[in-house]
Amino acid sequence: MQQNKLDTGGLSPFSVLVTLALVSFLGGCEKQDKADAQTGEVVGGIDWQGMGSCEYLNVFSSARECRNYRGTGWEISTAENNCAGLEDSQFSTELCDRTEAIGRCLIDEDDALAFDLALTGDAPAGCQMAAEGCVLFARGRFEAIEACEGAFEPVEPVVPESVGTVFVPFEEICLDREGEQSCAWQAIGGCAPEGELFADYASCEPVLTQRPYVPVPASGFETAVDDPIRQDDQFIAEVEWVRSQAKSCGCVCCHEDRYAPSGAAVWDTDREGIWTDDWNPRGLAMGAGWLDSSALGAFDAEDNNGFDRSVTVLPTTDIERMRRFFEGELARRGLTRDDFNDSSPIGGPLYEQVRYVPTECERGEQVGLTGEISWSGGAARYIYVLSSGTTSPGAPPNFDRPEGMIWKLDVDHRADGIMSARYGETLDQTRQSFPESGSPAPLVEGEEYYLYVLKDIGVPITRCVFTYGDTSSIPASPITPPWGQSCTDTSECPSPTDFCVMAPGDAEGYCSTHCDSAQSCINSGAPEAWACVAVSCETEAFTWCGEPSEVEESGGFLKLCP
Repeated sequence: MQQNKLDTGGLSPFSVLVTLALVSFLGGCEKQDKADAQTGEVVGGIDWQGMGSCEYLNVFSSARECRNYRGTGWEISTAENNCAGLEDSQFSTELCDRTEAIGRCLIDEDDALAFDLALTGDAPAGCQMAAEGCVLFARGRFEAIEACEGAFEPVEPVVPESVGTVFVPFEEICLDREGEQSCAWQAIGGCAPEGELFADYASCEPVLTQRPYVPVPASGFETAVDDPIRQDDQFIAEVEWVRSQAKSCGCVCCHEDRYAPSGAAVWDTDREGIWTDDWNPRGLAMGAGWLDSSALGAFDAEDNNGFDRSVTVLPTTDIERMRRFFEGELARRGLTRDDFNDSSPIGGPLYEQVRYVPTECERGEQVGLTGEISWSGGAARYIYVLSSGTTSPGAPPNFDRPEGMIWKLDVDHRADGIMSARYGETLDQTRQSFPESGSPAPLVEGEEYYLYVLKDIGVPITRCVFTYGDTSSIPASPITPPWGQSCTDTSECPSPTDFCVMAPGDAEGYCSTHCDSAQSCINSGAPEAWACVAVSCETEAFTWCGEPSEVEESGGFLKLCP
């Protein structure tokens, strides 16, 4: 049974995670009894539209949020499926509560799968923050209620359109250095050889897809002009060493004016003098290793030109030297470890993801006996089948391949996410990344396995435990005529069906249509649980949209087209 329908559009993975992080007060999606979900309602000067809504928990801000499914491509089943992929979610056929809304954030508004986020808060005080959260983090368009008019400055996007919205996998870039190869990872934590510049090896455009970027202002701290430390040659040498370490690594893509799309975020490695003055206390604590930032992921030093990021937030070739420097900077500001006792490890949802303990699948998510994989939440880019009890995958390059992997499928970042997959098989523009060669181990009927599916890096949409061969969690899916309607001839099947499926020797069949993939059945409007069943997937006349159970019942004569 295939749970998926349509994707939610082109949001950057980490934009999804940090959507409206500047406005943690955003949320509130109590259901509106009188809302007309089909025609909408004008509230605060905004014509709210949609065929349903989803209230859920934003895993980054830990605030409740609500989205309205307003695009013409949404159906109840596809919207409900999309909602199921969000944390602690509840779908409704009514719109989000608009009574306290100060505006909405329109996401992919020209797309058939457009949706908006209902932003709640106090007007006019919260209008500026809502606008910034929408445009800078969600990469949407902010539409304010009348009470916000004139109360906020327009916000322009900070990331150019040339920077994609899908996480670009890390790539090793090699240069010829006097007949020898010198390489660096084109990645946020990748580094060139010590003393060389990251920008001489790699482009920042792919890196900007790997972390959210916003030109957050500097801390405002400034070493006094008459502070003797300005004349301390040893201290200044350390400041320049830390600068050199940063410039060798992908950090410059967000933290150097010449490379960051709209200016350096917080600190600028090109700033003259004591450039670390720009760092805020939390950043300094990360630099000293007082706050754990390991969930962000790190390369092995041996594979990263000697740079290690497992302890300090900046990759470094000398962990203790880096720690001493930032501990000194914290001391200059009168800060001690005790000031950070109540701080959580860095990484937000990335940290929480590796600690996530899955529960039992409840919506039929599973690997079926015929190999078809069913998941909830929409199109996928990464699919894991893991042994039960395996630690949940996290951020690459070191947390995305946990012990206990049985099979992993990756979709090319230049392609759309996939709506269907089969265990152990690849599709166009996909690759099996584990095992690296050969077929995965066969699953054992009656054994438990962990299904982990991501829309993109950092954005899980299904993560639950299923029992192989157990179909008790598969919910009954309604079949609406003319689909499944009894027939004795194709002429009896009204549109959108156009084919009477009849087994040899049977006097009666059911109305359906031909297909070439599970997606074509979805596009035709077939029941959600149906798939593309075939004698031969290569011959259209021998295909039809039907129940996947027909394959098992045929004893292997029939197959499913991916």
